Amino acid sequence: MSRPETGWRRYLRFWGRDVRADVDEELRHHLELCTEELIAQGLTPAAARAEALRRFGDVERVRSACEAEGQAHQKAEQRANLWESLWQDVTFALRSLRRTPGFALATVLTLALGIAANTSVFSVVEGVLLRPPPFPQPERLMELFLRFPGLGVEQANLSRPELEDFREARDTFVHLAAYDWEPLNVSGADGEPARVQGLLVEAEWFGLLGLTAREGRLFHTGEDEAGQDGVVVLTHGFWKRRFGGSRDALGRTLWVNGVARTVVGVLPERFEFGEAELLVPLVLGPVDNAERGSHGLNCLVRLAQGVTPEQAQARVSGIVRQLEQAYPKNYPAAMRLGAELVPLHDTWVEEIRTALLLLLGAVALVQLIACANVASLLLARGEARQHELAVRTALGASRGRLVRQLLTESVVLGVAGGLLGLLLANWGVDALLMAAGDSVPRAEQVRVDLTALGVALALAVVSGVAFGLLPALQASRGAPQAVLQGAGRGFTSGAKRLRARSVLVVTEVALAVMLVTCAGLLLRSFWALRQVEPGFDGERVLSLNLTLPEAQYGDGPKVARFYRELLERLGGLPSVEAAAATSGVPMSGNNSNWDVEVEGRTLGPGENNPSPYYHSVTPDYFRTLGMRVTRGRSYTAEDDNTRLELAMVNESAARMLWPGEDPLGKRFRLSGGPADNPFPWVTVVGVVADVRSKSLAGDARPEYYLLHGPLAESRDITHRSMTVVLRTRLDPRSLAVPAQRVVHEMDSALAVANVRTLEQVALASVSRTRFTALLLALFGLAGLVLAAVGIYGVLAFAVAQRTREMGIRMALGAQRVDVLRLVVGQGLRLTAVGVVLGAAAALGAGRLLQGLLYGVSAADPLTFLGVVAVLGTVALLASYLPARRATAVEPVTALRSE
Repeated sequence: MSRPETGWRRYLRFWGRDVRADVDEELRHHLELCTEELIAQGLTPAAARAEALRRFGDVERVRSACEAEGQAHQKAEQRANLWESLWQDVTFALRSLRRTPGFALATVLTLALGIAANTSVFSVVEGVLLRPPPFPQPERLMELFLRFPGLGVEQANLSRPELEDFREARDTFVHLAAYDWEPLNVSGADGEPARVQGLLVEAEWFGLLGLTAREGRLFHTGEDEAGQDGVVVLTHGFWKRRFGGSRDALGRTLWVNGVARTVVGVLPERFEFGEAELLVPLVLGPVDNAERGSHGLNCLVRLAQGVTPEQAQARVSGIVRQLEQAYPKNYPAAMRLGAELVPLHDTWVEEIRTALLLLLGAVALVQLIACANVASLLLARGEARQHELAVRTALGASRGRLVRQLLTESVVLGVAGGLLGLLLANWGVDALLMAAGDSVPRAEQVRVDLTALGVALALAVVSGVAFGLLPALQASRGAPQAVLQGAGRGFTSGAKRLRARSVLVVTEVALAVMLVTCAGLLLRSFWALRQVEPGFDGERVLSLNLTLPEAQYGDGPKVARFYRELLERLGGLPSVEAAAATSGVPMSGNNSNWDVEVEGRTLGPGENNPSPYYHSVTPDYFRTLGMRVTRGRSYTAEDDNTRLELAMVNESAARMLWPGEDPLGKRFRLSGGPADNPFPWVTVVGVVADVRSKSLAGDARPEYYLLHGPLAESRDITHRSMTVVLRTRLDPRSLAVPAQRVVHEMDSALAVANVRTLEQVALASVSRTRFTALLLALFGLAGLVLAAVGIYGVLAFAVAQRTREMGIRMALGAQRVDVLRLVVGQGLRLTAVGVVLGAAAALGAGRLLQGLLYGVSAADPLTFLGVVAVLGTVALLASYLPARRATAVEPVTALRSE
């Protein structure tokens, strides 16, 4: 007899699904053949079996090798079959979608818009919130703040003595360095004078952040001491703009605020720290305990290895307790001194975090609505494909195979929408940043990167499965015999699909209600902000910022004379009605507080002096800004010339300093001066109405106003950085060029910055609210349109399914208005259910918005009623067209259609 084929080729040709069983069968068959041959040669069965085993060798080793090879082959074949099957599904899906280009285009565009919106917002969130600062171990970088809850101050910077107190915690902080911000005038190096944001840092600051120079070097130890600080480090952006990226910049001289400084280094391109463009040494004078109340230094620390944020917080809290005991006069108990360590990244994004997360949630809802809409379209398409699916089932296709094919079509649509959405997302990011203006920090870090690409593709695939699963299950559930026999249009099958589409529509409406309600609340909040009376008249007022270099304008009298002459020249320009200067124009953020002592008032144990906000102004300031004097009088030019020690306060400060009393004639003085030469008493001559100094959303704060000139000349409290304000009879922007020309005529090296109207300043204070409200309104509108499309689609489907029923109703005497009422009523019922569910969800979402709202409750009834009215109107319009189609059905035609 012929010897059967044995070995690997036979085994690989005949292996089955159970590899272990196949191997056992193959080995048994081989041994049996060998045993039979030996028996034929004359051996006994037992001896033949033993000899066969001996000749074969290690059976277990062969079995293991065969199983391993078989399993590897099986997996390879399964992968090949899977890819082949997947390729077949994809090509079939593309052919199927090509036959319905209108459906495919509508679906892809719907998904593309949703994915583009999600990718754009995610890119902003990832660049601003999720991307850590570009420094080594950024999680160990902390900002150190003081807290004075008794004064209503939750975050304050450190004074010079306090900085030294915290330096003692070297067991907790491997680095601790102070820094400060200052606008700088830059000239020289063959460039026009420019005003840039300067960052004043200690030499240790660079090591704290782990920075190295891209070109040249950074500050050496000792270069942050007086007389050794004539150096400057450039950021990469400033180096490119001013020097074209040339290495020749190193060693050149820049005049910074009138001081010659040598360029010693350039920071890497990845450096990111606020809007800093130039870095100069921060020179700290000797420690003087009299300066404990001057909290002007930012403090950055790096935690030592092994020290947790909780341990570091406990350490600084311990230092605070020691300060309270050592300096009870500086830190009375009523002040409730505290200290707080805040991660550096959190300080950068704290104000925008809630708004961005809200927008991310909003676009996620838009995507869900889009998926529900596409699922509704797929349900309708499944109805039209019943015959095709029945034929495939009759030919042997399983339900699982049909579901997989239909899901493949959905995923193909999702991926196509995702690819198109990615193309749109780049424009979307640019549009978002343009709409945000300066309200989004770290905007230069925002881009559609690989992370955003991965999120977009994942969202496309997940969306494809999400909107395709229900339609696939519904479409594959029908009975093929009934469909092929012509019963596929029965009411039961259509009713199931109608119920599924109705559930999707209710979901769309509920999500749309959430979106539109949140958008409505923010829009109402923004409108309420725009109606706030700021306390000044910013119409036709231009503002511009100047900083006089200390090197040229060192003493107070020289600074005062410059601003007096400048205002006199600017006041002489055509169309200028009034000109003034201030240390901080309202809503610009340039405000600071200064403790005051009230004459005749003695502080009790543990009490502290009041601390209103302080402004240095020129005499015509109140007239220029249109601020109303409610009692007494305003400053005059004679007051500025005669150096009278006068003061004006706002109504909030009058109530704080002299509750229930007439403030006119009362006196107070600035605290913190030397014991042998305290600040002079100033007399209140007028009271002005409160203004919103911080922003339109902020409450009015206690403020007092001192004359800039006399204060600078008598005590050398010199404000070199001032904001000049000009009231004009014409468009204030027309004064921008003439005003800058006057400044340069007086000093050609001075740079003018932030030339804008006061209306622009006021709008900038609410730019974040406006940005969030407008984007949320846009997303809400998108959700509303998609919900309307969904209502229209489900009613059109219902009308198509119930054509015969409509014909019978009208044949039996029903009027067209009854049919119209029936169809429209169905749409309104779906809308009502969705509105109720969405309103309940919107109440919960509104609580999350509370911190972003102004003058509007999170449960504002007017907003909710408005949303109901809008959704009702949209639902009515979306229901009307299918209803009109239903009333156009002729009874005879409808009955013949069956």
